[in-house]
Amino acid sequence: MSFGHVPAASLTGAGFAVLIAMLVAHLRPTGLDPGTGYWLSALLLVAALRTGHAIAYLRTRDRTSRYWQPTFLVLTLLIAFCWGALVWMLPLHESTELMTAMVGSVTGIAATGVAMLHVDRISARAWLTPILLSTVVYCLWQGGPFGLFGGVSVGGFMVVLWFSTGRSHRRTGELLRLRFAGEELAEARTQALREAEELSAAKGRFLATMSHEMRTPLHGILGLARILQGDVVSRDAHQRLHLLQGTGHLLLGVINDVLDFSRLQEGLMELRPRATHLPNLVRDVCALSNVTAQDKGLDIRMHCDLPADHWVEVDADRLQQVLINLVGNAVKFTEHGHIQVTVRQAESTSATQARITFEVQDSGIGIPPHEISRIFEAFHQVDGRYERRSSGSGLGLSIARQICRTMDSDIACQSVVGQGSTFSFTLDLPCARDPGTAPESAPPQCDQQSPLPNFDGTVLLVEDNPVNTLVAQAELEQLGLSVATVVNGRQALRWLASHQADLVLMDCHMPEMDGFEATRQIRASEARLGARRTPVVALTASAQSEDLRLCRDAGMDDHVSKPFTPADLRRVLRLHLGRPAAASPLSRAGQGDESTVEMTP
Repeated sequence: MSFGHVPAASLTGAGFAVLIAMLVAHLRPTGLDPGTGYWLSALLLVAALRTGHAIAYLRTRDRTSRYWQPTFLVLTLLIAFCWGALVWMLPLHESTELMTAMVGSVTGIAATGVAMLHVDRISARAWLTPILLSTVVYCLWQGGPFGLFGGVSVGGFMVVLWFSTGRSHRRTGELLRLRFAGEELAEARTQALREAEELSAAKGRFLATMSHEMRTPLHGILGLARILQGDVVSRDAHQRLHLLQGTGHLLLGVINDVLDFSRLQEGLMELRPRATHLPNLVRDVCALSNVTAQDKGLDIRMHCDLPADHWVEVDADRLQQVLINLVGNAVKFTEHGHIQVTVRQAESTSATQARITFEVQDSGIGIPPHEISRIFEAFHQVDGRYERRSSGSGLGLSIARQICRTMDSDIACQSVVGQGSTFSFTLDLPCARDPGTAPESAPPQCDQQSPLPNFDGTVLLVEDNPVNTLVAQAELEQLGLSVATVVNGRQALRWLASHQADLVLMDCHMPEMDGFEATRQIRASEARLGARRTPVVALTASAQSEDLRLCRDAGMDDHVSKPFTPADLRRVLRLHLGRPAAASPLSRAGQGDESTVEMTP
């Protein structure tokens, strides 16, 4: 800061010195006297040296040298001595007015320099002391009223400036410390934010990796259990396989809950509204939950006062997830009685919007008043003794509330211990028209036998896990398809070079060449040869939105997450191979469920 003021101040001072010399030469009949000339020459020389020194400092990159500060102090003292010698070198005794003007000018120059150098009390005092002390001595030496007044007033002014430079120096130091502390704090905050983002990204990668690693073997377990159910004849074996599948689906639910909770915490969950038939959606939720409720001897009742053709724009998957969590929670903590699901239309906010209230009421254990505010916390249960009686991740209510908040709503809870609880939320949903197709889905008939469709064509299955290959191949062959299997993307390219596939089911993460690179090369080869586009469907245990984007970018046409169900498989076959040729005489239980996972084109 001190060096920055020097060039302008030195040039201004040199110009003022030239004006003073010109004034003296004008007032003297003999012109410029030798003393004034010597003084002006010395001052201009020191001013030039001081200016060059400051410019060199400001331009250099090495400002840590000990040379700069002592040199700056020496040059400041020299220029100060030059100004202090002004009153002695000029012939002022011939004119009291000129003497008064010069004393005032020198005092002003001293004050101006202090204002520029106040950030460093040593430099400021090195500037003001030679100038004002010389002026005080000169005034006292002149004697008389003028000398006494000048000496006292300039001396007092010098004392004031001396102490002011100390106070200004301290304040400047405090401001600089605050500035540097603020910069350090901002840098630390930026670094902390960067580390938090890196930690969040690492957590996302960890969850994606762990999800993939858990879903892959889980798909094999559920698939083998599903295949074995058609092979065993023992009732006990059927019951054990049923328990095995139930445990696997419970583990899958925990994995999904953790991933959903992570997405919601990071604000990554996006809503995808579409025209939805609300009565059917609620009916589906009750039908799905009724299987678990019947195992406990409970009854799920539904009351819906919406019109039969009531369509709204809403993310049906997320709304269904909220209702399933609430109904599932009610079933979990109810031992006797029933669960009532109520849907009613409140007063609408406009002609194009419907205000719908959803309620789930149970006759279970109830919640103490002091616990109601905590039941939506992640991993929290009302009473530790219920943890041994209930299963799940402990995230259901937390996820349901966060989804509702994403939909600009919230979940309210009313409960009486020993009598039951009521959870409710209200959504303002845009009205929608019937898209002209059948309702989105019909209630699943889990206990009915349904014939398997029969497809025609060749499927290339690219999968490196032998258990998953066995499961997928068996299910595809049961649907009448011819199946070829390879274990990585490189083998898939070699197979496609000499064979024709109607559909490629491509795992994403494989050794040697993954599914993304293999699909890119398939698309490049089709473009180069002008061949028809072969549908490629991703089979992956990764369920993050980033994985869907990677699939789309690679050129894949669809995406099915492991563990997938026969219904998921039939969906992609219908979509990419066309309608089934005929119904197969084979039948299996438990395949009426048509849940799907679609990738946005």
